[in-house]
Amino acid sequence: MVFVAGQGPSEDIDKGKKKMKGLKDRITDHKKKGLKEGLKALIHSHLREGDSDTPDYLLAEFLMGCLEAFELAVNKRDGWYSLPHDMFDRKERRLKEEAKEDKGE
Repeated sequence: MVFVAGQGPSEDIDKGKKKMKGLKDRITDHKKKGLKEGLKALIHSHLREGDSDTPDYLLAEFLMGCLEAFELAVNKRDGWYSLPHDMFDRKERRLKEEAKEDKGE
């Protein structure tokens, strides 16, 4: 292993964390797109866009925004009560559970 001045193991760890965060964000984005498309299909299959004369994709976007706002509120609430919270840990647990479901475990 070659060390460069000013770049020790801690910098390597920081770079690794940044790469992992980027990967988590890409996985989360992929899952969100799947959920959004699922909501759009569900809304369309139940003809719910007709009641408000709003396209199903806009209703799906609205619902995704509601979920994100709720997640943010829960994390802020946990912070207010000094409960341990980390949105990435919650998402990571959810992604692991979904991966197990996909494998049929």
